[in-house]
Amino acid sequence: MIAIVPARGGSKGLVGKNVLPLAGKPLIHYTLECAIASNAISRVIVTTDSEEIANAARQIKGVEVPFLRPPELASDTAQAADVYLHAADWLRHNEKTFDAEVCGLLPTAPLRAPEDVDACIDLYMERSAHVVLGVSLAKPASWQQTMDGNGQLRPIPQIANSIDNRQSFGNAVAPNGSVYVLNVDALRATRTYFGARTFGYLMPADRSIDIDGEDDLRIADALLKAKDRS
Repeated sequence: MIAIVPARGGSKGLVGKNVLPLAGKPLIHYTLECAIASNAISRVIVTTDSEEIANAARQIKGVEVPFLRPPELASDTAQAADVYLHAADWLRHNEKTFDAEVCGLLPTAPLRAPEDVDACIDLYMERSAHVVLGVSLAKPASWQQTMDGNGQLRPIPQIANSIDNRQSFGNAVAPNGSVYVLNVDALRATRTYFGARTFGYLMPADRSIDIDGEDDLRIADALLKAKDRS
């Protein structure tokens, strides 16, 4: 299966985060090395609008950056589905290559392991899925509240207000941004990850860090250093 690694250059929350140093190397290198090490991945392609990211990606042997993503697919409002479909269509039109499914791996999940990728792809095949997502345990959505400038909490519309014990909700999980195994045609038709043929692969918290801000970067750095010491 082809791995598609989407890495735009215009991150606002953490500027330049895809190539920020993490424990001595650019953040994106962790995802690219994981993809190369996966037994189920046959090819690793980075889709980016940034020459800096492209050059960093090419430092990993076996990684390809065959095109630069058009600007309209690198904006704050660009949809992830369009990024994956653009990559699949580029391969089809320019290389006459078409894979019915792709594996999306975000650079912001540096602690996933190759076995997580392989397990997600195995699950996709076993279940004849349209989508398999890496997930981790989460607090129930019904616990979520909005908070105004005075600190007052209010229920979020469309979400039932409940203070039931977490256990009463069963296995509440949320996608952790680490692995997306996608049926290309189903994604094109539905433009959503969630449907009757969507399955989740449960991952531990220490492999589910999603880098969104400085705190996440520090946590990931500490976990990587702890892993090196063990």
